[in-house]
Amino acid sequence: MPESRLLQFIRLRERPRAPLDFARDNFDIQENPELVEGLPVGLHLYASINRIYTPMILKDISLKHPLENILYDEVLLELAEKGQSGEVLRFWESGELFIVLGRISKEEEDVNLEAARRDKVSILRRASGGGTVLQGKGCLNYSLVLSKDHDPAVADLRRSYAYILERVVLALKNIGVQAEFHPISDIALSQGQKKISGNAQKRAKKFILHHGTILYGFDLKNIGKYLKMPADTPDYRRGRAHKDFVANVACDGRDIKKAISDVFGAVGEEQFMDDHELECLQEFLDSRKAQCTAGFTADAALDDDV
Repeated sequence: MPESRLLQFIRLRERPRAPLDFARDNFDIQENPELVEGLPVGLHLYASINRIYTPMILKDISLKHPLENILYDEVLLELAEKGQSGEVLRFWESGELFIVLGRISKEEEDVNLEAARRDKVSILRRASGGGTVLQGKGCLNYSLVLSKDHDPAVADLRRSYAYILERVVLALKNIGVQAEFHPISDIALSQGQKKISGNAQKRAKKFILHHGTILYGFDLKNIGKYLKMPADTPDYRRGRAHKDFVANVACDGRDIKKAISDVFGAVGEEQFMDDHELECLQEFLDSRKAQCTAGFTADAALDDDV
């Protein structure tokens, strides 16, 4: 291997978020097995024949404003698509109540607008599909940016939900919560089948953004106060009102984060955005802030948002 490429690889090894495309295109594990020997703990690379994978990075980053939190998920997907980052597991939680519409949800159908306006509860729109969600303290959000090469299931819409949510169910089981996956995108307690997690996706060409919620200390009465009964409900709901259908898990948020991090093998813990992320987030804010109350749409190039 020429010295210049060796130096490039040394720099690559020292950057856990280095672009995947550069590694995959320039280094052959079979011809250079020494490349994956002696990597430092926490920054090691997962290798297979002819490929090098950077580890999934853990980001525990909650931003001040609701719109920033919504758009930061999209930033992580955007940078992964551009080859400027890789797979990510992010956790965040809002300190204030706000409502998030799915990509094609209608606020007049899903939101008690009089109550929301009276109490000055913001209404935003995310770029993924799924239903309308009330965010706030006690509602933990987890966001996964996964490569479609990560596992064959990730490249398929329905299989990806099973792949991801069965692992979240396992994580909850590891901290004493008995839960079950309800296709296509819910997790509910095994006893009573009360919903504790809703999920949605935005799918791009090379990566997907999967994000979900886990209720662990949320004021559940606010859901019925601000959200209407959805028109389309899963069979297991059995017509139950919000107050009879949703529940909190009896766990600390820190324990949930650790359990989910463990099952997905996320490493490190970044608590601040880097320069690329800050720049991209500002671009997203500049282009969408004027639209936030009316909602913004997903890019036309993206497919299968559910």
